[in-house]
Amino acid sequence: MIELIQRKIISLIHGFGLDHFPWEVMYFSLGVTLSVLLIELFFVGWEYSSLKKIVSFDKSTRSDFICWIMDTFNISNVFGFILSFGIFYFLVGLIQKNFGLNLITHVSNPYLQVAIIFLAGDFKNYVRHYAFHKSKSLWELHQFHHSATHFNVLTRQRVHFLDPEISRFFDVMVFVLLGSPLYSYLAVRIFKEAHQLMIHSSFTSDWGWIGKYILVSPAAHRLHHSTEERHYNKNMGNTFIFWDRLFGTYHPAEHVKEIGLPDNQFNKEGYFRDLWKCLKGMVKVIRN
Repeated sequence: MIELIQRKIISLIHGFGLDHFPWEVMYFSLGVTLSVLLIELFFVGWEYSSLKKIVSFDKSTRSDFICWIMDTFNISNVFGFILSFGIFYFLVGLIQKNFGLNLITHVSNPYLQVAIIFLAGDFKNYVRHYAFHKSKSLWELHQFHHSATHFNVLTRQRVHFLDPEISRFFDVMVFVLLGSPLYSYLAVRIFKEAHQLMIHSSFTSDWGWIGKYILVSPAAHRLHHSTEERHYNKNMGNTFIFWDRLFGTYHPAEHVKEIGLPDNQFNKEGYFRDLWKCLKGMVKVIRN
């Protein structure tokens, strides 16, 4: 275990070097983000665009921007790994190595393979999201994402360092069953990332019947971030809205007055203090 963790730390540190830096990840993030920013600007105009919010750089947007930088340059992975002592990385690797079923190899049609992996991966994301809302300790971390007081494209990356580390436990279940990572399919990866950026943008459309029965729309996800109590724990789907319909967490898209947290204690003392608040809150809940 110690050897595995040492290798992981070395690989993450190498990521800061020009020879080992994951340039393809950075290019992907920059390319998709810039594309969605321009699409949004074209449709909503400068006055309501994410670009204007980023330029204005208020405290909420400042945290979004820092999170985006941390994610794009692989820094958040380093902090997340260190804060978790590499435990999640090790356990997930152990599970994947010893319990893999590789069921997807029994499906010969490549298009059907992609469809199955896409659906299974998105269902996993719904379960993970549900767990982060319902578990008091996990909510202490996830509330950082919900502390944004308005949306812009970069809000998509607004997560605590430990959030993706813990999420590895949910991710590994799809790998164990199917034996193929969802993001190995570039087209799926681009679609999912662009979709996530759009539903955190200044778009407010409900996308008609598509947003009602198939995909999570910007309006549906905006409602998920609403400060109104009747909207809490609703529309928790990641890509597909039909999970919410199946499991009773769906709420029809409607006008949202305000997004964020009631009695929001974030966006006041700085990015790192906000992360520390989440960590302290999580430890407190676990102790109690």
